[in-house]
Amino acid sequence: MTFGVSAQTVTQSFTTPGSFNFTVPPQVTELTVQAWGGGGGGRGDGTQSTGGGGGGAYASGVITVTPGQVIPLIVGTGGVATSNPGQSGQASVFGSNQIVAAGGTGGTNSGGPGGTVANSIGSTRFAGGAGGNRDQSLLGITSGSGGGGGGSASTTANGSNGSNGNGNTGGNGGNGTGNGGRGGDNLGNGSNGIAPGGGGGGKGSEGILTQTVAGRGATGRIVISWVSPNTDLRLAMTGSSTQTTIGKPVTFTLTVTNDGPNQAFGTVVNAALPAGITFVSASTSVGTYSKTTGIWSIGAMNNGQSVTMTIQGVLNTTNSYQYSATVTAIQPDNNLGNNTASSTPNICKAGDVSPAFF
Repeated sequence: MTFGVSAQTVTQSFTTPGSFNFTVPPQVTELTVQAWGGGGGGRGDGTQSTGGGGGGAYASGVITVTPGQVIPLIVGTGGVATSNPGQSGQASVFGSNQIVAAGGTGGTNSGGPGGTVANSIGSTRFAGGAGGNRDQSLLGITSGSGGGGGGSASTTANGSNGSNGNGNTGGNGGNGTGNGGRGGDNLGNGSNGIAPGGGGGGKGSEGILTQTVAGRGATGRIVISWVSPNTDLRLAMTGSSTQTTIGKPVTFTLTVTNDGPNQAFGTVVNAALPAGITFVSASTSVGTYSKTTGIWSIGAMNNGQSVTMTIQGVLNTTNSYQYSATVTAIQPDNNLGNNTASSTPNICKAGDVSPAFF
């Protein structure tokens, strides 16, 4: 017998430079990985106008994985612009070189090359754009402009090259998923590249009392996508059916049911008591409840499984008595209308001749 399984694509992006671990979610056996290398920085030493940095390359592919597998990855750092040549951008790497997107090269007087297809790994690869060259064609020791940074590759094409400096006007940055930084005008700074992977713009010439700086390359990026089978979690709540008064206990019963069609993982219920009810105790058929966080941690739930929690509190003198809770899991839930439940105690003001309810 074959059962239809609804599914939803889930995406996680890593945009901060550095090393990280990615844990493959439950029931997932295939990942689509996209990566952009870091952009190169413009030449940044004390010379006059300089060339822009190259943009980062793009690489992508489909990777076979095992649920729960821990996979290392590196998001490439953009190159700084304090040397000759400017620092090259770092490659972005997923797994043991399963997907690699090369970083752009730092600029010199000429623009740095973009990250290359040859230095990248993946079923789809595109090169970053090259940085533009400086211009010192005008007479005078304080004349000249910087080249624009190269754009990073897009998902369908190479990044475009940064424009060369033109007289005292800096070159524009190249286009891509991340655009290159604009080159500095005469006596002006180069702009930083735009993430992911745009190359930094070269700096303009310096005056006698004016120092200029080149733009740094932008950080790379890794985007991981996978198809996650849906599940439908349903939360119900019942409260004390009799009238109660301030200072008396009140009891709620929460029931979570997995209506499937798939197993749920990492199931939790946000079940913090409202300000008007002080926690006394809680008992669960599965998992644990923290009175500090208000979280009922259930974990995995099979298709069709139901679990319960009974929680008791005492009414205090504030007027916030409605108790609401929400259930979630790792998997997407396309029926969010049954994930939240609430109950309000039937409260009588003690001492009233004719009881008033609120």
